[in-house]
Amino acid sequence: MFDIKNKKRVSFFIILTVILTLTGCSTYTSNLNVDDTDKYLKKNYSEMNLEEDYIKGLSILDKDLKKYDVFLAGECHGVKNNYDIRLALIKYFNQKTGIRYFLCEYGYSTSAYLNEYLETGDEDILNYVFECFETSIACNKEYYQFYKKLREYNETLDEDKKIILMGIDIEYNITAAIAYLKSILPENAPPAEIASLINLFKKTKYDKPNTWKERLDYTNSLKPLQADMKKNEDIYKEYLKDKYFDFSIVLDNIVNPGEPDYLYSKTNDYNKLHFVREKSIYDNFKRVYEHFPKGKYFGQFGFDHVHQKDIIDYMYNKGRFGIYLNSEDSPVKGKVLYIKYGYKDCHFTYADQNFDLQKTKYLDAELYNCLTNINIIDKYLDKDFTLFKLNGKMTPFAQELYFVESPDGGVTTDYFQYVLIIKDSKGVTPIEPWVKYWNCGILWTWKINDEGK
Repeated sequence: MFDIKNKKRVSFFIILTVILTLTGCSTYTSNLNVDDTDKYLKKNYSEMNLEEDYIKGLSILDKDLKKYDVFLAGECHGVKNNYDIRLALIKYFNQKTGIRYFLCEYGYSTSAYLNEYLETGDEDILNYVFECFETSIACNKEYYQFYKKLREYNETLDEDKKIILMGIDIEYNITAAIAYLKSILPENAPPAEIASLINLFKKTKYDKPNTWKERLDYTNSLKPLQADMKKNEDIYKEYLKDKYFDFSIVLDNIVNPGEPDYLYSKTNDYNKLHFVREKSIYDNFKRVYEHFPKGKYFGQFGFDHVHQKDIIDYMYNKGRFGIYLNSEDSPVKGKVLYIKYGYKDCHFTYADQNFDLQKTKYLDAELYNCLTNINIIDKYLDKDFTLFKLNGKMTPFAQELYFVESPDGGVTTDYFQYVLIIKDSKGVTPIEPWVKYWNCGILWTWKINDEGK
């Protein structure tokens, strides 16, 4: 779920780097005075050592906490230190402004499982989730340890301050999502008006699909139930009670991406799935926002999803979660802040998936900077983490265009308001043994020890 596009991205940026080098266009040329830019940067950056006082290092964000309701960070997946800064930001926002809701790039059912782990500490649940992450680069030791550390942090908090995970992506692991839906069905018999569809859902098994076509056939078989839930909403609400929201959002995110997901598996054409996925993430956010008590949100996603203005890449004109959040019908329009991650001398791990051979292999690669013009901030990059505020008073970045790769006009702060540079990070460490075959959600069993090894 986290690495579907990485192979394309590697190829795309190799080609792009060659083109830019040959044309001499590797950086954006600005008319802004370099001295003025440097004066601004000197007053608007903060270095961090996460083993010491990271709260102080992140305090450069303090003045923006009241202005915004949603804080997003955009990463390149597969980088080890992404998880360290993610945890630091969660703690910072939680302590500074009471943020409890953490938006996640996976389906709602996954967040339900993980919230149960955070509450109970049952590591069988955590292990099950990571079994579901197989063939994805999310199945790594650092991510596993992130959840253990998050639980440790949650245990220090009062009940009304604890972090709650909100999965707002489509459902990738259908096996786990269906198991979750069946686990929350009431034990009592359903009302007569909906009994036939509920009973059929209970009886129908989804154990070991052998092909992507079987997966599609199963998701299509759920369309009558999805339609009936809309037609007889009040009856389903009475039957499912406080689990109606959970059931409906998970079901929708199994069914809605079915056809585009199948098309991608057969042709490697991600275009249609882009439209469905980005709109689904946004619609799911709106559903979560309306359903749960009001509060502020923090989320960390792949940076492709959270740009606030379109860039000219493989997702161009296909919709982005970050752009939708500032659309006219958004409940948080104008109240979204985006921190774009850049990388200096880093590596990342990615999954190279071959749908024809049904195999996945995992590779390490040197990571490009994910920003242009990084030379203007090089001298400030002494620590592993450095945060730059781009939306301060008299900022040059609201007048000129720096840092943005393949921009579609505008100025820097149209795209993001902060840049955070991660330096000298390795790629993530895959959990062994890797499952060697793509299996449409079949779960393999293995044990992870306390160190996540």
